[in-house]
Amino acid sequence: MIPINQLADLFDKETVTKIKIIYFFMEKKTWVSVDELSLTLEINQRTISKYLTFIEEDIDTFSLNKEIVIKSHSKKGFFLDYDFETALEDLVFKIIEETINYQLLMKIFFSKIPSIIQFSHEYYVSESSLWRMINKFRKKLLPKGISIERRSLELIGSEIQIRRLSLSLLFHSYTKDTWLYGSTTKLKVEKIINKVIPFFHLCLSDFGYKKLFCMIAIGIERTKQGKYITLSKELKENIEKNDLFDHFFYELKDVLPKEFYHREEIGFLFLYIFTKDEVFNDSYILKKFTTFHYERKTQLFQSVEAFKKILLDNQNLFIQKDDLKLVSQSLYSAHLCAQIFHNENQTATNLNGLFDVSNQQLPIHLKSLSETLISLLYSETGFPLFKETNFLRSVYSLLLESLTLLSKIEEPLQIFFESDLSSLEEKKLIKTIKNEFIDKYKLEIYTHNDCLFKSRSMDLFLSTKKISVAEQSLTPNIVIPTEPTKLDFYTLEKILSSLYLKKNQQKKLPELKSTSS
Repeated sequence: MIPINQLADLFDKETVTKIKIIYFFMEKKTWVSVDELSLTLEINQRTISKYLTFIEEDIDTFSLNKEIVIKSHSKKGFFLDYDFETALEDLVFKIIEETINYQLLMKIFFSKIPSIIQFSHEYYVSESSLWRMINKFRKKLLPKGISIERRSLELIGSEIQIRRLSLSLLFHSYTKDTWLYGSTTKLKVEKIINKVIPFFHLCLSDFGYKKLFCMIAIGIERTKQGKYITLSKELKENIEKNDLFDHFFYELKDVLPKEFYHREEIGFLFLYIFTKDEVFNDSYILKKFTTFHYERKTQLFQSVEAFKKILLDNQNLFIQKDDLKLVSQSLYSAHLCAQIFHNENQTATNLNGLFDVSNQQLPIHLKSLSETLISLLYSETGFPLFKETNFLRSVYSLLLESLTLLSKIEEPLQIFFESDLSSLEEKKLIKTIKNEFIDKYKLEIYTHNDCLFKSRSMDLFLSTKKISVAEQSLTPNIVIPTEPTKLDFYTLEKILSSLYLKKNQQKKLPELKSTSS
């Protein structure tokens, strides 16, 4: 849902009040009396009743009667009944879309306004009221590095921020089956996206496809007006001497409009695609991307390594093997997104745009840990991307919630190994096993040549053939081939992980400390 503080200074009192009432019903999820609404919103009961009637009329006007119903009871009060929260999101957006403010905003972003006088006549609103709205927009956009030119009402300033907000507005309209640009632009985008998707081997949802479609369309329209992207030094290093980008740039040559065929424009599109972690699902793309950043030691690479060092290495934790890919995908895409859209004029911007429809209910302790982590990362690296606190806090919290963070083993796992191999072959296999888990587990592997170990203390019996150990029937007895495959190591890792959990209780999430302390 849309944070009400983003609406208060943009829309009229009636619109904001209706949305506040809807929010209140959504949060309470129970019957609410007019008196309770009146006290909470500091509006008299008669006015509350009037607004409830307005909301019922909106539900009827927008044909949402089957999805949303306001029920009334003589004693209990009122209850907002709905099947899914998306129905309420639709209602809120439809209320917003009906306002003059929204229509004016969309004109500024997506088409030229012939004159304030003409707009005034078309929408039956005074010129002075329109200028008040424009000044409110200016105030809201200024911290994002964007201004509205007084005479032409043209958007000027940070081109990346303009496109970010344009994407938020255009994507919402497109998902509601409203296309704000011409049919020619749509055809051009289809040609481009039909090249982009196979190049990256993308498999996108309908929403993912439409968002990429909208971003390309915005690029075409903005460059048509002579408005171009300028990449920062940090962003340029992500595409310079990058074979994958050079190949991408060449592939698009035949389908791009002349105005759009600029290296930094295509560089922006290339990087924007990597802000979607779906692109890393393809192993070839993931390898090309990570290898480039590792070899070049880019700021993006350093930011990911700094995260791992503070959260994992410095706190003596490790991530299970199955989660390693998730960590890499999430961090690279999130950090790149913050790197692209960070705003020098504002330390806490919202990457979802002017109207944020995300309201993730994340555990407080994860938010707190994420905030501490971001603060440490910015303190130690000085990278501007870590100023995007709202966005990164959300991503980090989700990531930490998805991971199983385990303390590295202080006490080693003790393994007795028996084989039918020669001493040389046996030592080679033991070394192979230790190397496979060197960053995750401390293994002490004994053989029949060792006379100091106590068999009763062993955590695992490992052998090239099944051995009989009657007295140790509760100790796992695992067979491993002389030439282990990835599948064999995967199976062994699951067993080692299980043994670790039994031997060492999983610790709580760490109290983060600076790596330099």
